[in-house]
Amino acid sequence: VPEGAVGVILNNGNGAQTEDITDFSYDGYWMDGTTNELGHYKVTGYNEGDEPIETDPTEYVEPSGDTKTVIFTNNKGWGSVYIHYWGGSSESAWPGVQMTSIGNNDYGEAQFSAEIPADSTGIIFNDGNGTQTNDITFDNSVTGYYLTSQSNGKWDVGSW
Repeated sequence: VPEGAVGVILNNGNGAQTEDITDFSYDGYWMDGTTNELGHYKVTGYNEGDEPIETDPTEYVEPSGDTKTVIFTNNKGWGSVYIHYWGGSSESAWPGVQMTSIGNNDYGEAQFSAEIPADSTGIIFNDGNGTQTNDITFDNSVTGYYLTSQSNGKWDVGSW
């Protein structure tokens, strides 16, 4: 980090990023997969010699505020899964929040989850690399979504 810098943000070049890092007193930083209210990954500093921090990415994290857990069944084998949301108290930056793997369903298909603001009115699932669903009107009573067929080069979804 150049002398005089007051902050850094780590990102993947596709919209996923960390929160602002302004404390440069650490040797490194780690992310546990949780995000702040803006959808930016939270970071914790560590120093050389610290005990390794072990996290379970499938461990449930209690949501803060008025959020809704959304589940996506990756029945078409996308590499990564993101959820972009809008229309409520906040909007995610494209491609959205990277969803967390929660294991496989009874059919062996990978499932992912994410917390989004409960007052969101629209969502899009995508792979962060150009493949995505059509706009979905978010229904807070729906638990999960899966891909059905394509229209206009984008995927339609079914829900449960």
